[in-house]
Amino acid sequence: MEMHGSDAELVRRIRLYGLRHLRDREAAEDLVQNVLIVTLEALRAEGDRLAFFGRRAGERSESANAPW
Repeated sequence: MEMHGSDAELVRRIRLYGLRHLRDREAAEDLVQNVLIVTLEALRAEGDRLAFFGRRAGERSESANAPW
């Protein structure tokens, strides 16, 4: 899979950081994968949390409009 734009720049920066500090190409590639996994998991958790908040807000607004 080929990346473009900001995604490719993020991967490049992580890889360069890994190469500079780990001084091992395979370790730097592992770092890239680990950082991307943690980032995706955090985004997914944040999305779930926001979806939950949206559902809760919808429930409150429905109850506010209830005829009782």
